[in-house]
Amino acid sequence: MRPLPLLVAATALAAISAAGPAHAAPPDLDAVHTWHGDQPGERYGWAVSRLGDIDRDGVPEAIVGAARHTDDQGRVNGHTDVRSGRTGKLLHRFTGAPDDVHGYAMADAGDVNRDGVPDIVVGATGEARLGCFDTPRPGRIQVYSGRTGRELLTVGGEADGDQFGAAVGSAGDVDRDGRYDLLVGAPCHDGPAGADAGRAYVLSGRTGKVLRTHDGAEAGDALGWGAAGLGDSGLGDSGLGDSGLGDDHGGYIVGAKDAGPGDRGLAYVYDGRRGTTRFTLAGNEKSFDFGWFFVAAAGRVDGDHVPDIYVGDFCAEDATDQCALPAGQAYVFSGRTGERLHLFRGDQPNDGAGPGRSAGDVDRDGRDDIAVGFYSSSAGAFQAGRLVVYSGRTGRILRDLRSPVANELFGYDAVGIGDVDRDGRADLLVSAAGGDTVYVIGT
Repeated sequence: MRPLPLLVAATALAAISAAGPAHAAPPDLDAVHTWHGDQPGERYGWAVSRLGDIDRDGVPEAIVGAARHTDDQGRVNGHTDVRSGRTGKLLHRFTGAPDDVHGYAMADAGDVNRDGVPDIVVGATGEARLGCFDTPRPGRIQVYSGRTGRELLTVGGEADGDQFGAAVGSAGDVDRDGRYDLLVGAPCHDGPAGADAGRAYVLSGRTGKVLRTHDGAEAGDALGWGAAGLGDSGLGDSGLGDSGLGDDHGGYIVGAKDAGPGDRGLAYVYDGRRGTTRFTLAGNEKSFDFGWFFVAAAGRVDGDHVPDIYVGDFCAEDATDQCALPAGQAYVFSGRTGERLHLFRGDQPNDGAGPGRSAGDVDRDGRDDIAVGFYSSSAGAFQAGRLVVYSGRTGRILRDLRSPVANELFGYDAVGIGDVDRDGRADLLVSAAGGDTVYVIGT
């Protein structure tokens, strides 16, 4: 396993520093909501996710993680917020125990407890650093009721240092008990193939019982740094839907960022019913960490009614091949065949293109479009970040949003959230974690 890159060396120096004062959204971003963390440097927006409508107001909600929030003794507990898509109001806050790193990953879990409301799954890895280390905690996941916020389920990893919960998602109803099941990555698990081969789990949403596992093929593969269900984009055909997760047997994807030739990364797409590998996805000779964090449904991009697949590699296309100043890459693949449909690339060294996934149908042409964060771009100001929305049909640029706030890292994570302001157009949920800020932006 190669040494872990520092998430773009130049960026790391700026991003690790404490955030500046809270700011209003720049007017050219057309923000519906702007949310700030309550502690400088907590990385508010470490990860974001769309959530189906839990407050019954007809629009989706947002999940926001602050994985590096600390308690009054300086321990990294982390917390995760659920906010109303319509009003921006805080609906739920879930706070980790000391050293939990709660909010490292999160997702719409589907309706786990069968109350008719989507629930929330959150990963708490027990390790704030970006790599596999000897850590006296295995990591865990927690599942919360979307309706009440009550904790429904807690499941811990198998061994200390596994970082169980580094990626989470919904696996659909795998065991056919009428409840959605859970997908969890543990990329630092020492599997049959050796140290840090990684493991992905499918767990019963009802009991937490292990239904199946997938192991990394070789030592150091780190299977489980990215994971997501592929039942649907979660946005409906128009990008404006209220959603759940669509087809509950749509399969799932797991990234292994150090697998394959040159340790450049692979992503495995599994059949939801049988657990067999449907196909394996790879980048190109300029990939570096293909499948790290950003593997997801891309929506219906190619018009064949099978949800397509997004894979990001924000460390790709670096002249030094060390993730020092990477331009970055983002791929879209056919969900039916695995054929590559699009490759979107950063324009400049240190753009860090790759965070993102489906934007919904922004141009209203009947196809889902793609949001890609250039999170360390200096196009608007030094490492302010940038978000580009591409047409799923043609690949052309539909929106190009550039933050003017230095070190904000706008585009650290991004996803379509549906039409939260009811203007008939898809909106975007965008993290600027360097500035502890999250935006909902109209298109």
